[in-house]
Amino acid sequence: MIRVGFNSHKGLKRENNEDSYFIMPAEKFFMVADGLGGYNGGQTASGIAVSKIAEIVKKNPIENHSGKDVISYLEGCVEAANIEIIHRGMRDEDVSGMATTIVLCHIDDKLGYFANAGDSRAYIYRNGKLKQITKDHSYVEDLMRAGTISREEAQNHRERHKITKALGVGFPVEADYYCESLCCNDIIILCSDGLHGEVEHKDICKIIEENKEMSSLAEALVDKANSEGGHDNITVICIKIERGFQ
Repeated sequence: MIRVGFNSHKGLKRENNEDSYFIMPAEKFFMVADGLGGYNGGQTASGIAVSKIAEIVKKNPIENHSGKDVISYLEGCVEAANIEIIHRGMRDEDVSGMATTIVLCHIDDKLGYFANAGDSRAYIYRNGKLKQITKDHSYVEDLMRAGTISREEAQNHRERHKITKALGVGFPVEADYYCESLCCNDIIILCSDGLHGEVEHKDICKIIEENKEMSSLAEALVDKANSEGGHDNITVICIKIERGFQ
């Protein structure tokens, strides 16, 4: 059994919300996308990403796939959304150049399958510790991996919002894919950078401990991001694994 909560807010500095999300409880499939490219482009790109992938999941049920085949299935979903965004941008000059990040999760028995492109993230909270599953595709992340800058320097780097991978940029996306074992009482968090760009890991852990219901947890995380400045759109999906889940 799983319990789900979600929340999305435009933040305190933006005029509109370019994030999109999609909740598919029956399929145990969840997505967050953070649009890039201004008001029209950003909203359109993120909306296309989640709606296209949801359409595929409905038409070709993911439950018919297992093991390594799930990763191939997710690759097909992400690339189909990428193609859809690129073709839409080619047809409509008002949204030309639009792009979006994506992070998604599918829960299959005691496994969690994840995919991401960009800096929207997936976490698993277990036994008081928060583990980041995905790796950001960003300029500062590349610098950190190369040892050029520290994590503390990355937090204030002037190009910390520069993304190196996104849907809508080119063929193929080359997103990253992960498979993680899940345990009872695990909490999965999918979020746009409006959360992790404002709220430190220790504060996310504290908020999780204080909020046992997933709807209140999602709301509390968004509220905390806004209280820390709310410089970007904030979207959060919280998924708790409970006894008897399959």
